[in-house]
Amino acid sequence: MVVDADCGDNITTDNNEDDDMPTEAPPKLIEAMCMIRRLHILAATQQPQLHTLISQL
Repeated sequence: MVVDADCGDNITTDNNEDDDMPTEAPPKLIEAMCMIRRLHILAATQQPQLHTLISQL
């Protein structure tokens, strides 16, 4: 609920569309490590300009 002082204390319902978004479970540690390894391989072979950035992960 939102009270707007500028509009004479009108009370409106605040619809948060973000609340309707389904939540996704974070990846397991082993899956995250696999993703990082794949990013390293991609950076080393196809995107060398990203290699230093990905190495910081």
